[in-house]
Amino acid sequence: MYLVSLFVIAGGITILQVSANPLAAALGRPEQSHLRLTLSQAFNSLGTVAGPYFGSMLLLRGGVFTAGGDAQALRAHSLRQIDTSFFIVAGLVAVLTGFIFLVRRSLETPQPVQGGGPATDDRVLAALKSRWALAGGLAIFLYVGAEVSVGSMMINFLHQADVMGVSLEAAGKLLALYWLGAMVGRFAGSVLMIRIPAARLLMLVAVLAAALCLSVSRLTGPLSGWIALSIGLCNAIMFPTIFTLTLERSSASSAATSGLLCMSIVGGAILPPMTGLLADALGLHAAFLLPMAAYAVIALFAFNAVRTAVSRAASGHSVAH
Repeated sequence: MYLVSLFVIAGGITILQVSANPLAAALGRPEQSHLRLTLSQAFNSLGTVAGPYFGSMLLLRGGVFTAGGDAQALRAHSLRQIDTSFFIVAGLVAVLTGFIFLVRRSLETPQPVQGGGPATDDRVLAALKSRWALAGGLAIFLYVGAEVSVGSMMINFLHQADVMGVSLEAAGKLLALYWLGAMVGRFAGSVLMIRIPAARLLMLVAVLAAALCLSVSRLTGPLSGWIALSIGLCNAIMFPTIFTLTLERSSASSAATSGLLCMSIVGGAILPPMTGLLADALGLHAAFLLPMAAYAVIALFAFNAVRTAVSRAASGHSVAH
């Protein structure tokens, strides 16, 4: 029943993303859709900062991994605190639902996203006919997979004697810095996108993320731990920027493209187990090579988006003359 409940929660969040992401991109001038979605995602990151910090307090300190005579009582105490946390989440979802209901009339007639095209088929299958929708889906798949892979092994990685050698609870609190980097980076990215084209900025951060993963795979000591935590800063703008770049270029409708992109977050369930197998075989340092490869492909996606933008500008220039 617990797993079924988690599945329902995940399904609801996905439906919310399918609706909210293209809506955020459409509520305003098309050329600023990257900025709006990045800014809105920055507030999402606040929850991912608080989650690992308080989660480590609930789980890792309470006794889940405690051995000895009092282990069972401590474990039961920890799990009761988790019940309370889910009640809090339920309350927050109820507040969000009420807010959306109150402002629903303001959201009924958004402007279409630039590049959505005249397509009227909103089925996800229609997006499979678009080259850019497929490319964007792959980029989202790899991004979510890489982000979750790094975050999932971060506690064990920082706990290692050849990295920081801290306790599991301390490592769990340090994990909050990984997600804090994503929040700070999204606010900063919203500002940078006023000056730097979104596709170019995505290419830069993807290349940097790949370089950081390579560094972690080769280095030891506290430095490698801090470098691993800094990967979160590079992750910041990836999801919203990939999303809006794909919506702009897809020949399918925004609804169909958005559905495919949100389905592509399944990468967060596929790449982490693969990263875990690599860690079991070669060690946690070497496991960072898989996220590195994912970021390299995302950089290639961004490079193609830059080329497409340049070619469109050149075509418009030649037509004008």
